[in-house]
Amino acid sequence: MNRPTRPKRQLGHSGKRWLALLSALCAAAALAGPVAAQTAPVDTHDRFYWLGEQNKASVAMLAERGISTRDLAAQIAESIKQVIADAAKPGAPRPGDYLEVEKSMIAVGGPEVTRIHSGRSRQDMGQTSFRLILREELLSAYERFIEAREALLKLAESNPNAILPFNTHSVQAQPTSLGHYLGGYLEALRRESDRYRETWARVNLSPLGGAAGGTSSFPIDRQRLAKLLGFDGVLVNSFDSGQVANLDVGVDVSNLAASGALTVGMLMSDILTQYPNPRPWFQLAEGQQTGISSIMPQKRNPIGLENVLRATGEVSGKAVTYLIESQNIPSGSGVYKSATPIEVTRASGGDVPGHRRCAWRARLLSRPRGGARQRRLRRHDGVGGRTPA
Repeated sequence: MNRPTRPKRQLGHSGKRWLALLSALCAAAALAGPVAAQTAPVDTHDRFYWLGEQNKASVAMLAERGISTRDLAAQIAESIKQVIADAAKPGAPRPGDYLEVEKSMIAVGGPEVTRIHSGRSRQDMGQTSFRLILREELLSAYERFIEAREALLKLAESNPNAILPFNTHSVQAQPTSLGHYLGGYLEALRRESDRYRETWARVNLSPLGGAAGGTSSFPIDRQRLAKLLGFDGVLVNSFDSGQVANLDVGVDVSNLAASGALTVGMLMSDILTQYPNPRPWFQLAEGQQTGISSIMPQKRNPIGLENVLRATGEVSGKAVTYLIESQNIPSGSGVYKSATPIEVTRASGGDVPGHRRCAWRARLLSRPRGGARQRRLRRHDGVGGRTPA
């Protein structure tokens, strides 16, 4: 057969790229690793914050539409500003229920400030908060996913001719190159990227102004509210926006996280399967991602890989949980207002309960040792199934 030329550079010299590869694995299924202390948490906002943003958008729209006078709008705006400032103080409560926030606004501006709620309901506000939080988590996860995907591509480009085997029936079958091997996983990540964009288009639509499901007699400008809150448009049917859409969009994001977990889990399984070999193709250097044995001091256990693989199962488990929770729920039931889609999406950004956050921009895994050996194919290397020239 035509043997590949020996690459001039060892894969071991590309340690940072290998770290980025494992970051890619982490990002795709939103996994958490044990070196999180090196990375600051991604800023996200709570329900109180988003209630404040909805109040700001509402008072502006009401004044523009003439539903509220300018003077009253200014009075309402001042109460919103003061309530937000009070909640920012250390130890201050940050309620996620609009009625609790309204009580604080009344204490500042008097009962007239409740006019801000004209044409609104806690129903559409709650659904809007859900989407705003979900949107933020989705953006955070996708940002990390893009960075990780780029890093994986750079790794494949850095040593495209490195030789390693691929398996069929869980047995070494044929030799292939590192570029070809990682290229297969990059294709899976390309499809995952497509799913991110498709999901975003359905998530970033505003329910606000749909009230409890039947709108109201106030001339609410729902498009203006959507624009002020950064949505791409509105959920046109108010019954859908208040009682139906958030259930299936939750399925969307859960499926998105699960599909990423499948890809990452497969690659982690590949690497762990070859790890016990006397001469593994990929091996972690001793460090934070390798654990020592209490009875066999020569061992270096690949705990980083194991943590990633375990976390893929946790992500998939949360996704499947939501699919089960979502069955046979009537419209208008409080049962469908589950936070599981937010938890799954947050996990796809790298935060899984029981684990710490991944070091997305720093080091997830230690420098590899002896990875993807750069040598000509030799029969004793155990790479079978040669393709005739």
